[in-house]
Amino acid sequence: MVAVMLHYHKKQGQASNFYHRQKGPPAGQFQRRRPGRAARVHPLVPGELWHLYKTSYRPKELRGGSIKTDVQYRIQLNHFARYLGREAVLTDLNENVVCAFLDELAKTRAPRTVNKAYWCLIALWTHAAKRRLVDGFPMIQPMDEPTRIPEAWQLPELGRLFDACRQQAGTIDGVRLADWWYGVHVVCLYTGERIAAVQSIRMANVNWERAEICIPAEARKAKTRDMVYKLPLHAFDALAAIREPGRELLFPPMNLGTFYHRYKRLLRDAGLPADRRCKPQKLRRTFASYLEAAGGNATAALEHASRSVTVRNYLDPRICGGQNPADLLPPIPTAKREGDAA
Repeated sequence: MVAVMLHYHKKQGQASNFYHRQKGPPAGQFQRRRPGRAARVHPLVPGELWHLYKTSYRPKELRGGSIKTDVQYRIQLNHFARYLGREAVLTDLNENVVCAFLDELAKTRAPRTVNKAYWCLIALWTHAAKRRLVDGFPMIQPMDEPTRIPEAWQLPELGRLFDACRQQAGTIDGVRLADWWYGVHVVCLYTGERIAAVQSIRMANVNWERAEICIPAEARKAKTRDMVYKLPLHAFDALAAIREPGRELLFPPMNLGTFYHRYKRLLRDAGLPADRRCKPQKLRRTFASYLEAAGGNATAALEHASRSVTVRNYLDPRICGGQNPADLLPPIPTAKREGDAA
């Protein structure tokens, strides 16, 4: 491996109306909310899905859930209402309506996006059925999604990415952006943690003498276990440039939208792809792939409950794919022709 191998801040009222229902749209069509329009306020009306979500599902099923999860449900409920041309009600939780909605959504969205809507509606439907608010449980199936090969950064690409970090200009809360980006990438790469957890690291959770970083359970996705990571000294030294005992967080916070806008620019500065598969999660796949290639257990390191989750989503076969089956086959035999030497 090379020498050096956000917080999610979005108020609940923001982005809860990514798709905004305008007056008089035909049902079964989608229209993005026009820029500058205020977000739609959801009144709590008994019998509507929004009422079910706000008063029953969210407080009972999503206790301790992230704001990101809440925003996703709001988006999907807005999708459904936009399709219907009105607010969705409990009686809309039936196979004909839901299947028609998902089919319409599939005309302009990828299967992965359609299934996000599917799982949100199925969760609400099941919640309502358990409480006998609707007749019967959902029986429909999600769309088949194409399985993508996990992609990690190759070593030359990592070098270019870290070089681009060093060349970033500007400051954030008195810290050079070059040091900020470099430090974030060092911690992501050597811990395999998600970007939200990395950006939530408190200065008090860094042991500068032992080169250790503690990430509390509350900052991690599962929220079940604290993790302590001991970084190599050459990597830990990169954090000394941003050390400020009087600051609460190790990395001064950066707005989510600003972070991803600048990250795309960072990737372009490095001459690397900047699509959605090349965001910070790719550093997590890089951590897992090189760890596995070196004989480690990426499933345990990432704390996955299933080995299949690690293999399907994190291990790049170009890095840790093992023996190439084609190398085990014999060469193609060549038939002798008349006149060839014996």
